[in-house]
Amino acid sequence: MTKKNLFYSLFGLLLILAIPAYWLSQDGPSQEVTASTFEASIVEPFKVLEALEEFRITDEDEEYVFTSDGEKLVSADLPAIEEEALWDFIAQVISLQALTLEKAPEHTSLEKMTRYTFTQDENYDITLELYALANSDSHIGVVTQRIGDKEQEDVLEFPSLPLAISDFSLLYLEAPLDLGLGSLIEVAYQDTKNDLTLSQESDWSHVERSPFISGWFLHDVYQTDFSVEYKQMESFLTTLKNLHAQPLPDFEPATAERASLSLSLMDDAQQTSHLAFYPHSEENLAMYWQEKDAWYAVPQGLVNDLTLDPQALIDNFIALIPLDAVETITFDGLQNMTINHLVETIGEGELAEEHHEFSLDGHLVEEVDFRKVYQYLAALSYQDLIPADATMPEEASLTLTYQFESEGETLAHVIHFYDVSEESYAVEKNGVLEFTASKAQIDDMLTELAEFN
Repeated sequence: MTKKNLFYSLFGLLLILAIPAYWLSQDGPSQEVTASTFEASIVEPFKVLEALEEFRITDEDEEYVFTSDGEKLVSADLPAIEEEALWDFIAQVISLQALTLEKAPEHTSLEKMTRYTFTQDENYDITLELYALANSDSHIGVVTQRIGDKEQEDVLEFPSLPLAISDFSLLYLEAPLDLGLGSLIEVAYQDTKNDLTLSQESDWSHVERSPFISGWFLHDVYQTDFSVEYKQMESFLTTLKNLHAQPLPDFEPATAERASLSLSLMDDAQQTSHLAFYPHSEENLAMYWQEKDAWYAVPQGLVNDLTLDPQALIDNFIALIPLDAVETITFDGLQNMTINHLVETIGEGELAEEHHEFSLDGHLVEEVDFRKVYQYLAALSYQDLIPADATMPEEASLTLTYQFESEGETLAHVIHFYDVSEESYAVEKNGVLEFTASKAQIDDMLTELAEFN
């Protein structure tokens, strides 16, 4: 197999599997240095690369060189590196996308990180040199292309980078551990601050579950039941599948030292894996895999991605009930109002259609416009835990009573809002009094409904 064909076959396969970093950045926070103030272009720095003679990583004072022998990439200094893991890493680099900058920052004053160089042949190579931006998830990349004896330099913004690239460690060139599990259904999690369980079990009805797509729920932290936010759960599960590690046979934790993080994983066949992470070095943690009775070195960055914050992990809606399932909603207190919903089925079998009719205080309203207004009600969210010193009034300022149908059964939620501060209401849902809600959000919702009515 020629070097060019080797590169094309591996590049094509891995590029399909790699997730472009730009798309991973779309829901991230806006950055101080960004191209959003002008018509930025999306660029693919490595799209002209056709073959690979040599791949070079320069990290601080270390340099790692991988050279094609006609069949694979080899390194005299790192002969044990897994070829599949190496090509997976290369795929992450060459699939990067970036944004052009209207005005490039002075990158020589930024924190210099890792440099990646691809040599196609004696006439062409391309280098990406990364710099960290202070207080930002973005990175500046200086891309230098050499064609013959000419060079072209472009300064680009990388809004988000795969962890292996932004926080390089040789461990990312190790093959991920196969934990021997199928589809996970439960995670018992413990760190120095939190002890919680994530599972696919919940007492919620089918309708209550339907807006939430992760299929996972948080337990053992709050009295209130919460769905787990989809992207965070997917990130956690993806990290577990890409747990790059290297055997650490002689490691022993300090006497009486507790694990900084422990995970007990169970799959749909009731198989389990127990992982415990301990301090090891500045860049890595030591992981004990109980079932294997073995120790491994794992990058600190990967373990950081496994660290969970319960309040940031949840879909914290107060009552996200799909409107099509609602039968009635009554408002008592700050505003008195009743929403009614009637459904008529027209036709039979596959041709049957549902006709929805909504009314406020007895008069019909236009369906499309009402569905837009209902979003203000559906989006009501919890804010913070109720302060221990909060004074609770005897009467609620507002009470919402939902009646909705799920699988032929009529269910109810009763939600009281108590005035506890200038900014917040305490929320009591079905007898559970635990969180506050923003007065501003409640007021906006009531205003929209009053004006619509």
